[in-house]
Amino acid sequence: MTRRVYCAGGIAWLTSCRQPEPPTLLKAVVGGLAIDPGGETFLNSVILVAGSHFLTLGPGEEVSVPPGTMSWSAKNRFVVPAPVELQPGRVPMPRIGTLAQSKAVMINAPEAVEEIVSDADELPAELVKRLARADTIVAPRLASLADSPVRLERALKHTRTLLDAGIRLASFGDRDALTEWRLLAKAGLTPHQVLESATVHAARVARIQDAAGSLRAGYRASLWIRRSDPLTDTNHLGSVDAIMLDGAWQRDIGGRK
Repeated sequence: MTRRVYCAGGIAWLTSCRQPEPPTLLKAVVGGLAIDPGGETFLNSVILVAGSHFLTLGPGEEVSVPPGTMSWSAKNRFVVPAPVELQPGRVPMPRIGTLAQSKAVMINAPEAVEEIVSDADELPAELVKRLARADTIVAPRLASLADSPVRLERALKHTRTLLDAGIRLASFGDRDALTEWRLLAKAGLTPHQVLESATVHAARVARIQDAAGSLRAGYRASLWIRRSDPLTDTNHLGSVDAIMLDGAWQRDIGGRK
């Protein structure tokens, strides 16, 4: 396991969350297994939060908690970046839910597209090549097809084709998130790839990849804490014990020291 210290110079469908608390000067989340899907993993981690951003992250034997810091224990829990939300209309994305829509993308592949062809049994090979060549991120939006079994099966098949071609897939922390993650897993994504889709790749689609979607110093202090390992089962992504968004607890972990 790589050991390195990082230092720096909300989810709508979780209706049970309470109102955000005012951020304190310095907070610490200690003892958990911190998983950055696009970076490193720290066992017995220490995560220091200053205001709304991560200050320092690393293994406990390398990062100390300053005296007087408000600390929360995450022992026997897993800490991951909070899934990224995409505000409606903020980043317009072409849709490729039909063959007709996909033709425009084949002419000039954008940075990101949403949906996936579901009105044809075969995905055009040229479309896949264009998306791969342009490094376009695709947000399949599989949950939107949950009531259309035939179209959903096609979309699942085509999502797997994109995955096999090395195309990055994104998902977002909206009210359909759990369904989307389960369907992405059904399409063939590993739990790690599903987590990447909701954090690292989603942040890039939202154009906030330098501020969100990772557990890194200087990034927004937004994280989820859970008792179950999200890298062993995609369903574990939905079992959230505590939530911090921009440095403020939305759902407190308890066990404050």
